[in-house]
Amino acid sequence: MKAAMEMIKKDAHTNGIFYVCPTFNELILEQAKIGVYKISRDAYFSIATPEGVQVYEEHLKEQALK
Repeated sequence: MKAAMEMIKKDAHTNGIFYVCPTFNELILEQAKIGVYKISRDAYFSIATPEGVQVYEEHLKEQALK
């Protein structure tokens, strides 16, 4: 969260859109350990589009009902 806030403070966007990569850069500057983890397709949600956000929100609502 701190890295994302730093990215926003630095106004590190492209055409008004904030991406995840600059957050990784902030973590690297803080000498944080960054790794890659394999996850199953059903556990992955892309929030790159408004539709993707909607699908993820629906998933969260379904999980809350369980």
